Amino acid sequence: SMNCLSPPMKGIHRGIYLFIGGLRQFMEFRRQFLRGIFRRRRFIRGRRGLGRMVTLEDFAGQCIRSQNHPGDIHRFTLFSCRECESEAFRPALEHHTGSETYDFKGIVWGECTSCGYLNRLFTFTGESRQALREEHPVCECGSREFITGMCERIEGEEGIPGFFDEGVIVGKCISCNRNRIFAFTD
Repeated sequence: SMNCLSPPMKGIHRGIYLFIGGLRQFMEFRRQFLRGIFRRRRFIRGRRGLGRMVTLEDFAGQCIRSQNHPGDIHRFTLFSCRECESEAFRPALEHHTGSETYDFKGIVWGECTSCGYLNRLFTFTGESRQALREEHPVCECGSREFITGMCERIEGEEGIPGFFDEGVIVGKCISCNRNRIFAFTD
């Protein structure tokens, strides 16, 4: 019996039509199945990443001595890829004129280790600044892949936000879990 939505076809044309319809259903099933696997993997990675985030957040707070400034607001941001939401990057620091050890000026780029998308993670520069050098952080274990985040201290008076005081951009090696400072901002 013919489906009321199917055009009236006979013979080889009907076979091709059914084959293409089945192929479409299979491709849709495959797409949904792979999307589900990706979501589960991202959820699991996110749960593992949560433990990493806390220790990376604590490390970043220690770097800017957050314990000495309990009245200030300490905001931690864990960077993720804009394309695939992965948290692992190969960072590159592009130092611009005026950049110093404890006062980074420039752009922090992050190449996603999952999809290859080049993300701009942090920018503090202007038209008058020029690129001086590029730095590609490497862990002691030899890996260039890091979970990357930033902690900023905002001066606060009785819970009321004030001005930005200082910040730090940090990373946790995905191979050996070592924490590392990439740059201080002031």
